[in-house]
Amino acid sequence: MADSLSVILASVLRNLSNKLYEKCKNAALEVKGIVKQLTTVERKPEGKNLDGDGGILEKIK
Repeated sequence: MADSLSVILASVLRNLSNKLYEKCKNAALEVKGIVKQLTTVERKPEGKNLDGDGGILEKIK
């Protein structure tokens, strides 16, 4: 998988520390969406996850 920081744009990382609430909030929502996409695990036909964690991520949700 790609390095997690390389997936998040530099402008988003910069806005996380912005003092304006709206810019910081929007950046946090962007990061949340990226993390959600990265943690979504596709299923094999047998019902096992491709990463072999045995469905632990799905059980936590």
